[in-house]
Amino acid sequence: MKNSILVPALLLALTLLVTGGCSKRIVDAPEVGPSSSSLSSGRDINYPPAAYSEEGLPKEGTLDDAMNNPIPEEPVATPGDGRSSAGLQPIYFHFDQATIPQEMIEFLIQNANFLKENPNLYVVIEGNCDERGAKEYNVALGERRSLNTKEYLVGLGIHENRLRTVSYGEERPVDPGSTEDAWSKNRRVDFVTE
Repeated sequence: MKNSILVPALLLALTLLVTGGCSKRIVDAPEVGPSSSSLSSGRDINYPPAAYSEEGLPKEGTLDDAMNNPIPEEPVATPGDGRSSAGLQPIYFHFDQATIPQEMIEFLIQNANFLKENPNLYVVIEGNCDERGAKEYNVALGERRSLNTKEYLVGLGIHENRLRTVSYGEERPVDPGSTEDAWSKNRRVDFVTE
């Protein structure tokens, strides 16, 4: 009698373990390699908040508008505004994103080439954010930015032991202003030689 109850119970437990025990892990990292064209395709689409009620549900008649008219991407600063060491360019990010923007890949490749030409240099990759968002969130976002950048450089042939990451969140702005221009300069990764 005990075996007749035990077998179905074990089968049920095994079924639950197999179907519910495996979860997908989402990684916010670019594909490695300079020929990757899908680096910026992984970003989330931000829909206009006016299309949603306070409960987060689409307002009547606005769902099509929200899907067809996403909020435009904020600009990315021009390299040269960061705190990177001589010979290295900072990399800038879109608002609330850790994926390396397509327009920054050229500068990241230049940094990799500089590091290949200077094999004795060790670099700290410093993740930074603008002032918007909670401090804890910005530290985590800065860390994701620096880790994604490190992974990309490793994919370009830079040995992992030469790269160290750190996140400063919003603590080290290069422009203390509260404008889009200032924020775009502060959403960056700097490369500082040790």
